[in-house]
Amino acid sequence: LKYSLCSQFAVMGLAKTIGVAVIFAVFWGFFGFATGFHLLALRFADGGQQVALLWPHIASYWICTLVTAAGGGWCRSSGRSRECQGGETMSQSCWQETQPFDYQIIYLVHYVSLAFQMTHFLWDALQFVSWIRSWAEASEPKLLFSTHPFGSQHHWAALSL
Repeated sequence: LKYSLCSQFAVMGLAKTIGVAVIFAVFWGFFGFATGFHLLALRFADGGQQVALLWPHIASYWICTLVTAAGGGWCRSSGRSRECQGGETMSQSCWQETQPFDYQIIYLVHYVSLAFQMTHFLWDALQFVSWIRSWAEASEPKLLFSTHPFGSQHHWAALSL
């Protein structure tokens, strides 16, 4: 790393760095996986100058939350699921061989959306250190210590892996 943690604290200020970290951790820990509101804590790091970069990221949290909830609600209440022959709740063979095609698709989309959402959530925890470093250097947020800006096509490609 080009800059030491001490020089980052000197530029950004120790109190402000700790404050942003605490706000981020609280919002991240309490339902951050469903709302993405922990990203709003980053507004305090740069005085709101780069908040526009965060809105697509926050919107993707909400889209995933809605898709996961709608898919789960439909799977539980549609009456389309069939009993598994082995008595299990759900297995791969039951899903493929017993369930109707529309149920399979919605069930799959429900879990893919949930997996994408959890990837977002864990990625943000790793990403946070990089963002703090970027703001300490008075530059735009970078994609996990790279030279690529957060919110670029590289961000979405890395997240979808």
